[in-house]
Amino acid sequence: RKCGAALTMDRKAISLNILGYVTEVLRKRTFRTILLRDLAVGASYPTDIYHYLPANMRYSVFLQKNSPLTAEKQSKLKNAHVRHLYVHEDEFELLFPILKQEKTEHSFSEDLALARGDFRRFLIECFDVSTDNIPSFGKTTYETGMTVVRRLQKLIDRYPSPYECLSELPYPRWSTLAHALNTVVYTLLFSKLCNLKSIEEIGFAALVHNLGHAEIKRDLASRPEADLNHDEMTEYKTHVQRSLEILQRKCVPISPLVENTVLHHHENYDGSGFPKGLAGVNLPLEVALISIVGSYDYFNTTRPGETAHSPHDAWSKLKKHHESTTQFHKKFHPEILTKLEHFFQNAPK
Repeated sequence: RKCGAALTMDRKAISLNILGYVTEVLRKRTFRTILLRDLAVGASYPTDIYHYLPANMRYSVFLQKNSPLTAEKQSKLKNAHVRHLYVHEDEFELLFPILKQEKTEHSFSEDLALARGDFRRFLIECFDVSTDNIPSFGKTTYETGMTVVRRLQKLIDRYPSPYECLSELPYPRWSTLAHALNTVVYTLLFSKLCNLKSIEEIGFAALVHNLGHAEIKRDLASRPEADLNHDEMTEYKTHVQRSLEILQRKCVPISPLVENTVLHHHENYDGSGFPKGLAGVNLPLEVALISIVGSYDYFNTTRPGETAHSPHDAWSKLKKHHESTTQFHKKFHPEILTKLEHFFQNAPK
C-alpha cells in the first residue's frame, strides 16, 4: 500500500504482477549501503556500522558507535572481498558530513544513494498510469533514467581504475533494484573496455531491459531458464517485448539502439536465443554486451550460504558454468569475450 500510494493507481490497468514488482523494488529497507572506500582508518562514526554475513543471512555490528576503524579491520574486509557495509536507514544521513570527500563533492556512498533514489523515481514514473501516452511525460521519464546513468558514470569515473570500481561499487546482494543498477555499472565499464560508442544510450538500455519482468509471473524471473517448463518459458520470453511496450506506452523517446538492445538482449551468438534467433554478424555488439553483463551480475552476486568473492572469481564462475551447459563462445559474442578476458587476465588479483 505504501508503494502504491506513490502512484496514481488504476486497478484495471495495473495487474497484481506489476504491483508485486513495484512493491519489491520500492519497499523501504532497514539498512542503507556504505561503501568501504568512504571509511578512513582512525576515523570514528556516530552510529553502529554493520556488515552482512551471507553464510548466516544476518547483519552483525562490525564497527561500534564512536569506535575508530583500525587498519587491521579494514584489511580483513578487503581480504574477504567485502564491498559494502551498512547503517540503519534512519541514521544514514548522519554520516554524510563525515563521509564527504571534499567540500564540493559527495561521498561515494551518498552518490550511490542518489542514483538509487533516482531509479526508484524512474520506476514510479514508468508505472504511473495517469501519464500514459503523454509525450511530455515520456521525455521527463527519459531524462530521469538518463540522470541515473550519468550519475553512475560520474561515480565510476571517480575510481582510480576500472577494476577497483568493479571490486567496490556493485551491490553484492541480489535484488531487482540491485540487478538493474549493477547492470548499468557493468555496461558503462565494459562498453568503454570494448571501445563501444553511445555508451550512455547502452547504459539506459541496461537500466530498462528487464522492465517487462513486471508483467510476467513474479517467480519466473528468479528461476533458472532450464527449470521452466514449456508454458512458463513461453511466458518468460514475452518480457523482452513487454519491456519495449512499457517504454512505448510511456512515450519514452528511445533510440533504435536502445530499442534493439531491449528487444534482443536474450539473443545468443549461435542463434539459439530469442525472440528472433539473431546470430553472428546480425547480433550487434551493444546487444551482445547486455547479455553478458546480465549473466556476470548473476555470478558476481553473493547469495545466502556463500562467501563473498572477487570480480575475478565471478568471471571464472561465469566461464565454468557456460562451458559446462552451453559452449561459451556460442552463447556470447567472441569479440566481447576476447576483450573482457584480456581485462580480467591483466587486472590485479
